[in-house]
Amino acid sequence: MKKIIILLTFVLFAAGLLTGCNFKKDKIIKDVSPYIIMQSNDRSVYYDKKAEFKVYLRGKASTSTLKTYGKEIIANNKNNYDAILILFYDIQEEALVNYSTPLGVVTWGPKGKFNESIKVGESNKNDNIIVVQNNTENHKVTAEEKDFYNQYLKYVREHKEATTEDLTKRFNKTAEELENQIIKVKTRFNEDIKLP
Repeated sequence: MKKIIILLTFVLFAAGLLTGCNFKKDKIIKDVSPYIIMQSNDRSVYYDKKAEFKVYLRGKASTSTLKTYGKEIIANNKNNYDAILILFYDIQEEALVNYSTPLGVVTWGPKGKFNESIKVGESNKNDNIIVVQNNTENHKVTAEEKDFYNQYLKYVREHKEATTEDLTKRFNKTAEELENQIIKVKTRFNEDIKLP
């Protein structure tokens, strides 16, 4: 009887190890968010608390999509700021540089303006308005062209001293081909939105 109890205990223990302790195997954590906040910058001036977010957007970017994601980012940050500016990009590395034209912008602030000043004691965030703007697309670029430009920006960011010769070797293109491809992707949007 004692051997049966020991054997039964061992079998139950082994079964527990094989099933119960493997729970982490089924729990896979993935980044499934349709956007990634690449940068956040505090743009506060004295008592006027403001923030700017640069966001990489995966997939299509309609006005309603920008508004939905913008509202989500605003909801998560509005307790800390009086105004929020969100710049959306469709190429990840563009969100990390200062000279790229965003595909769209969401602004949350007094009168829907990021630069509208808040007077001391008059901040009422409930009066803030969300404004969504898209830049007009000049021309379509392919996924391959976007991927090339993303790699180019990343390389230049990581190799600040890179020469034209370094770039032509790295991307296996002539200087003229490189320049034409960069200009094509970089100028795919009109700068309709005047950023603060």
